[in-house]
Amino acid sequence: YVGDFSYDETELNWCDADIHSVYPGVPNLRSLTVRCGDFTFGHIQLPELREFDVISGGTSREAVASICKAHLPKLERLNIQFGPDSDARPSLLQPILAAKGFSRLSHLGITNSSFVYEFLRMLPGSKILPQLDELDLKMGTLGDEDAEYLLENKEAFMHLKFINLDDNYISEQ
Repeated sequence: YVGDFSYDETELNWCDADIHSVYPGVPNLRSLTVRCGDFTFGHIQLPELREFDVISGGTSREAVASICKAHLPKLERLNIQFGPDSDARPSLLQPILAAKGFSRLSHLGITNSSFVYEFLRMLPGSKILPQLDELDLKMGTLGDEDAEYLLENKEAFMHLKFINLDDNYISEQ
């Protein structure tokens, strides 16, 4: 866990981390959480990693590119929290949508994202969606029209065991 601190100690976005030099020393690492405002991943080589959580108030384009190019052949769970200060766009997630290097991924979280509605519309027809069991889109900007989109395209999402839409702008109805 990189960035294991409370908001009493420092603000999330005031923390920077450059972790690329750590990878050679932890080749058997199975779980990694990185919680910082800005981070440099470099070329991620973690062949045994199963779970990868990125928590930020502004996940950068560079960080997303590093995740998409990573060597993570055993990765099963990926959660990326983008935050309001992110300069990333959903088009950067194309390698994940194409399942390039993510053949074992069964849980995908794209959270705290202002572009989650665009990402949602990219999922049907993607190669990654059929292999997922869980989809986490919490803390986003989804509204009623996006919930209707899910219902209109329910065939694409019916196989999922869990969809998290908490903390969006979807009404009770």
